Amino acid sequence: MPEHRATLQGDRSDRGMKRLYIQTYGCQMNQHDSNRIVRLLHGMDYSPTDDVEEADLVILNTCSVRDKAEHKVYSALGRWRELKERKKGLIIGVGGCVAQQEGEALLKRAPHLDLVFGTHNVHRLGQMVREVESRGGRPVEIAFYRDPSYMEDAESRPTVHGARAFVTIMQGCNKVCSFCIVPYVRGREVSRPSKAILTEIEELLRQGVKEVMLLGQNVNSYGKNGRSDLTFSQ
Repeated sequence: MPEHRATLQGDRSDRGMKRLYIQTYGCQMNQHDSNRIVRLLHGMDYSPTDDVEEADLVILNTCSVRDKAEHKVYSALGRWRELKERKKGLIIGVGGCVAQQEGEALLKRAPHLDLVFGTHNVHRLGQMVREVESRGGRPVEIAFYRDPSYMEDAESRPTVHGARAFVTIMQGCNKVCSFCIVPYVRGREVSRPSKAILTEIEELLRQGVKEVMLLGQNVNSYGKNGRSDLTFSQ
């Protein structure tokens, strides 16, 4: 299972901010979600770091498609337990497909885990972090949404590093194949409005992007659920 770090890095202007460490397993959409998390939490004064030892917030963005996915999650959480014992106030969260699949069971198996958010709930992460910071709760958000607005970040413009960028156009799959877990962890097919997609791409082009990769579990089904005015071929 590939392991990735969020591509956005802190800089000198981020001094004095809290530090965010993200470890990402899985596909390009998970990588994209991790970069989205960095942008969202930057507005809460979190700056990314590659050093888990200096983090105030640690996020594990997970994949459940490959073998031993759950084992990798609990192995990472086990390593971070000692870190949390040493570092008062450290917040640890798990997101992505394993979080969607396991939900509250993750909290039961890892008492030092603070929050769990599913594949449709990245936009809720800021509120969840605030809840942990202010009230010490252990929130779990794993609801599926049919309205595509959960994929939009009204207060966060896309930020790029390099000539290539990812743009999510849809999520989910309606095929429900017996060998595949994707519909159960990414939900049914939901397409973003074409206007929102084009607006995001135009902003990326203004920032110097030369290549845009369209993301989705089943991009050929884009627009077929009646939520968009266009289909993928159009």
